[in-house]
Amino acid sequence: MTQAADAQPPATVFDRLLKAATLRLVFTRVLAIGFLGLGLYEWAELLGAIKTSAPDFFSLNVQSQALQLFFAVANLVAAVGLWLLATWGVVVWLSAAFARILRHTLFANAFGWTPIATTVECLGILLFIVLLVLEARAEQRDIIQQRESRRNRAREP
Repeated sequence: MTQAADAQPPATVFDRLLKAATLRLVFTRVLAIGFLGLGLYEWAELLGAIKTSAPDFFSLNVQSQALQLFFAVANLVAAVGLWLLATWGVVVWLSAAFARILRHTLFANAFGWTPIATTVECLGILLFIVLLVLEARAEQRDIIQQRESRRNRAREP
């Protein structure tokens, strides 16, 4: 076989956009923008720039104040880390997401039950895991194809 026969046809823009790595990149960046917006909203709420139906920060008990501050900081830190595609950004995001899920499920009596927010958090985590698995499978497939290509070239006279 010649190299022309081994060469892959050029990928179209649509093919490149549908690669798992690209999908994960886009998902992570959209997640980062969402958490940046959420973090800024929470800080605006904490500082009193936005009036909401939620109780005033200083009228809350210490545990609720600590949780609000944790999520306000964690969302902004996760947004930066996710935008930079850093591993620590994913870790901060997952920590905050699991804490939010626990807050709204196990501690629903104290903090309130929000099924929509909990469902969105769970779906986001699930989608991220699916994209990671698809990306790993695509990388493994590429490695196998490269090995086979090297073997075929080595067998040629």
